[in-house]
Amino acid sequence: MGALLGLGALWVVLVVAYFVGCLALGGWLASEKGYSVGSWVVLLLLFGVLALIVLVGAPDKKGRSNYDISTVNDWVCKKCNHTNRETALFCNSCGEKK
Repeated sequence: MGALLGLGALWVVLVVAYFVGCLALGGWLASEKGYSVGSWVVLLLLFGVLALIVLVGAPDKKGRSNYDISTVNDWVCKKCNHTNRETALFCNSCGEKK
């Protein structure tokens, strides 16, 4: 009987730790992505890990991107090694033709 109570108490501790972990991770992730933390905490309480999966896939509302799109098609001058815009026909530094 004592072993069953010990397992029951362990189960309760694990479930509480699971929900606290989901709430902490979800709240942090919601704030990082620019969403309301309170709304996501309620959704996490109701749906648990499913709401966490949705939050991970949700777009970033802060408008950050992982790369700078303005430098994707820039070209580097062969003479002076200066980086120039894609539309530049001549190097801005030394005047060398593209």
